[in-house]
Amino acid sequence: RLAHASAENVIVFGAGSGGSQAIRAMMLDPQSRYRPVAILDDDTDKHELRIMGVPVVGSRASLAEAAARYQ
Repeated sequence: RLAHASAENVIVFGAGSGGSQAIRAMMLDPQSRYRPVAILDDDTDKHELRIMGVPVVGSRASLAEAAARYQ
């Protein structure tokens, strides 16, 4: 789906069930004010995964890099 035109890019912390639920809620709500663009998770087994197309791009140590890359 296309995000609402005024949606703000967000980075989600956690690729577990809570993060997955948050991403699904944002992605399925056409009026959501937020567009998940990346996920950070300290569990290296989850790196390189995607949740509804949103990539896990590293750990919390990658926050500055992810923020610059995904605006």
